[in-house]
Amino acid sequence: MEDCIATHPATCAHLHCAQRAALEQSKAALQAERAQLLKSKDDLAAALRVAQRKAEEAEEEQLRAEDEAAALKNELAALQVRLHCFHCT
Repeated sequence: MEDCIATHPATCAHLHCAQRAALEQSKAALQAERAQLLKSKDDLAAALRVAQRKAEEAEEEQLRAEDEAAALKNELAALQVRLHCFHCT
């Protein structure tokens, strides 16, 4: 049995040789699929990192905008008080 696997697995008519060849083909296909899935996983991980970075930047920008809006509201309130006091005198 070992001799026919080693000498002529592609042309052997024995069932064990055909099964071995089929298993080797399946193994090769699975290895190729695994490699593709690992590449996809790496691509998705990189995309996730980019999306997370963009989300953090957007959050920081939103916080800056909220701070600026609060400062502008305070400035407006101070100007309204000054205008009201100006009209009172």
